[in-house]
Amino acid sequence: MIPQLPKAAYKVWVRSYGLVDSPKVDARPGQSLQFKAVPAPVKRATASART
Repeated sequence: MIPQLPKAAYKVWVRSYGLVDSPKVDARPGQSLQFKAVPAPVKRATASART
């Protein structure tokens, strides 16, 4: 949970080295979200290459 966000609608996703970016989901402050880590099939598909 990220505290002290203004009440609004946000697009949230997870990014990490060696993983494929998660799909973006709609979220609001206080909402619980669950993401599944998906290993990148090749290095080029990782978050580090997707800037």
